[in-house]
Parts: sequence; C-alpha cells; structure tokens
Amino acid sequence: MLVRSKLELVRSKELGQVRSKVLELELVRSKRLVQVLVRSKLELVRSRQVLVLRSKLGLVRSSCSF
Repeated sequence: MLVRSKLELVRSKELGQVRSKVLELELVRSKRLVQVLVRSKLELVRSRQVLVLRSKLGLVRSSCSF
C-alpha cells in the first residue's frame, strides 16, 4: 500500500512537470505567433507608406512636367 502511494506521488509529480512544460511551450508558441503578427502588421504599414510616397512622387512629377 505504501509503495503504491509513493508511485502515485511520483506519477502526480511527473504529470505536474509535464503540464508545466506544456504550458511553457504554449507560451513560447504564443509569443512567436505574436511576433509573426507584429511583423506582418509592420510589413503592411510599410507597403502602405510606399504606395503613398509613390503616389506623392507621381503628383510631383506630373506637376513639374509642363
């Protein structure tokens, strides 16, 4: 009976460690997903800025060519 309860304690401890590791890995994965989303957002903003600048450049060119 005593051996069985020790085994249950060991298994419980191991299960807790596994759960902790799973949570840690999920946190890392979430952080990576956030990084990817932030990069995507930055690329989108840059693309929009490029389009705006090209548009302004086109307006300047067209106003300069008489």
